[in-house]
Amino acid sequence: MTKKQININFSKQNLQEKRFVKSVVSYIAQRIILPEGHISISFVTNEQIRELNHSYRGKDKATDVLTFNLLEDEIVSDIYLAREVILSNAKRYKVMYGHELKRVIAHCFAHVIGYDHRNARELKLIREYEDFLLLGFESLNEDFL
Repeated sequence: MTKKQININFSKQNLQEKRFVKSVVSYIAQRIILPEGHISISFVTNEQIRELNHSYRGKDKATDVLTFNLLEDEIVSDIYLAREVILSNAKRYKVMYGHELKRVIAHCFAHVIGYDHRNARELKLIREYEDFLLLGFESLNEDFL
């Protein structure tokens, strides 16, 4: 029997950020039914995510997150997060980096279980689901930069 496993691959995160990410992932994972298998979450550079976005989606630009639902072998999903883009988006939306990071993580998990945002209706639904996933999540320190 395959077990559920979530691995997080960090790059330049400090200890406080790593703890925060682990707490968000753990909180969300307890709130949803995940498929059996392995989920990999990796922090990548802007260039790496731009290359992935170009190769798999035909979009030659960096994005904050890409989620690939594979559902083959024992791998369920590969998730890529671009820290620099998330940080830039936090500044643009005038929110703390931790706030934007937890929203993006919730967004990934919404994709893992099948939500998408190909139109305005789906975008509204995925945003509502992100809010649900984070409902009740408390962190004393989301501003750790």
